[in-house]
Amino acid sequence: MKLREMLDFATENYRFRIKNLSEAKPDSDIHFCRIMQPGQKEFLQHCLYLGYAAEFPEAFSIAEDTENEAVISFILAKNEFQETDLRPCTSANIYLIPDTDSVNELYDSLTEMIIDDGKLSGIMNRLFNALYRNEGLQSIVSAAADIFENSMLINDVAYNIIAKSSRTPLGRQILENAAGNGFIDAYIISEMRDQNIFERLHYSGKLIRSHQFSSNTDWLFRTVRINHTSIADIAIVSDNRPFRYIDYKLIELLSKMISLEMQKDEYFKNNRNADYSYFIQDLIEGNLNKEEVIQQRASMLGFRLYGSYWFAVAKTTFVSENHEELQYIKNQLTQILPEGKWIIYNHMIVALFSRPDQKQLTPYEYDKLFHFSNENHLSIGISDLFYRASEISAHFDQALHACGTPVPGNPACTVRYYNDIMLYYMIQVLASHQSVAEFLHPALLKIEAYDRDNNSDLMLTLKQYILNARNTSKTAKALNIHRNSLLYRLNRIRELTEIDLEDGNEFCKILIHIRIREYEHA
Repeated sequence: MKLREMLDFATENYRFRIKNLSEAKPDSDIHFCRIMQPGQKEFLQHCLYLGYAAEFPEAFSIAEDTENEAVISFILAKNEFQETDLRPCTSANIYLIPDTDSVNELYDSLTEMIIDDGKLSGIMNRLFNALYRNEGLQSIVSAAADIFENSMLINDVAYNIIAKSSRTPLGRQILENAAGNGFIDAYIISEMRDQNIFERLHYSGKLIRSHQFSSNTDWLFRTVRINHTSIADIAIVSDNRPFRYIDYKLIELLSKMISLEMQKDEYFKNNRNADYSYFIQDLIEGNLNKEEVIQQRASMLGFRLYGSYWFAVAKTTFVSENHEELQYIKNQLTQILPEGKWIIYNHMIVALFSRPDQKQLTPYEYDKLFHFSNENHLSIGISDLFYRASEISAHFDQALHACGTPVPGNPACTVRYYNDIMLYYMIQVLASHQSVAEFLHPALLKIEAYDRDNNSDLMLTLKQYILNARNTSKTAKALNIHRNSLLYRLNRIRELTEIDLEDGNEFCKILIHIRIREYEHA
């Protein structure tokens, strides 16, 4: 392995204080290490020699006499107050460490690194085989835990544990405590936040090593990214053996492999800045159904829940496979309604809202949303307001039905409340199982026949009368006729059908008949 890579790693991760005195060829390949013997006169080019500065003068003269092509490498322990003849050499790589650092410990660490480097290719193939077996994320994690010989877990950025593997009783205890509700325990998250682990991890994208005092263990963390966005984290705990050089190399590879595996899922692929995405996905799919768990996870994410909720779903009127287009729509919706936690889910843009005033859209917001839906060929559905977070899954379905249920006289690209389309949806469900003709009111069929034969508008009159809650003034105005003309028509309807228009049961059946006819025409 390369000399400079070895020394940088030993300095950064093993805390050896290695100082450069002379670098003739820092990219030299090192195949093995040796402890330098007193009076040693022969040195090999691809060997890294460790010894003490006091023994070096004779070796220095030999190094200077070496052919230019052959560069010899040394690490020497030296007291900072020690007087020696050390000086730069054009045919040697010379590095110094304080004599308080153990030469033997550094030798053991560097030798272990060289051995690990030799194993790296074969171990990488084992990881690739786990990926190519196409058995899912857990299969990759289980194989990786066997290679790392330590316990590990993968969590999404909402702290939900999506895969784990335990190696020891301590590891099982740590992971079981972490996964009590399917996501990392709040105490562990708090400890990690105190060390700014998540912030450093997601900002830098680099590996982080940390000591967790609650379990007295060392941890390695590495983020997993898709399209430069952190979508998951890898955490490995040293519950079985101390971390080695090979672990640092393999966790980089594992991060890329997990990214590839997760990109097989369009959900992970489409969501950028996905802090809330996995949380909302769990709510939609019914994986979270306990109020206290939902409240705890929301609190971890800084998502304040006010006790009332509603869901919005936006769908393009054509199936879009263009991820950038969906991302654009999501960003625009976030600007229009920034309180919503908007995510991309199954080629749709969905959002959960919780407002302190326990209200849905203001007229101004509705107007902006309406124009945006028209301009971008969107159908936007809004659920009913509800008061238990555990009911989110059902109300997501409401918003979805509001998007997809045809409504007479209503454009496809618009904003619809579920409450406004509920009867149409009920008829759609009925029509998928049996003919809706049997739910038509027989007396109204008689009026429809009368209108056809006499070119009259009795059915239209009755419809407006019902939709205006039997208010004669509003109905006459809607029909643009005199009130007396309306009363005449209503009497004619009573004569033909013998229906009591003041009866609540008849009112309901008439309304259903009207909506069925509208649904059929739509």
